[in-house]
Amino acid sequence: MRRAQSAVVAPKRKRAPKDTIHSPKREVKKVKAGTKRAKLLIALVAGATADEIDALCRREDETAWSKSAASAARRVFWRQLGYGTRVDGDKYFVTLPKGMKLEECILG
Repeated sequence: MRRAQSAVVAPKRKRAPKDTIHSPKREVKKVKAGTKRAKLLIALVAGATADEIDALCRREDETAWSKSAASAARRVFWRQLGYGTRVDGDKYFVTLPKGMKLEECILG
């Protein structure tokens, strides 16, 4: 009779985000100063990792946004607001329309 051999399972690696590029539209919706969106926009224009974005997505009581909401903060709703998005290695970026400055995208 054969005995089952115990298999050595390697720990799962974090998946690297796919390199994607979405161009910005000509007109973008501005965000209010002092909001989480404004903080995220500032961080993403400079380039932020997923962990940095997740830290910005924490509420005052230290509970986190859901996993899908944090994912949307990295990519999806920026495209809906007219901004471009780009992933380069492990950093996420929001790209602005040509000639537009970050200060012009924040109200107040």
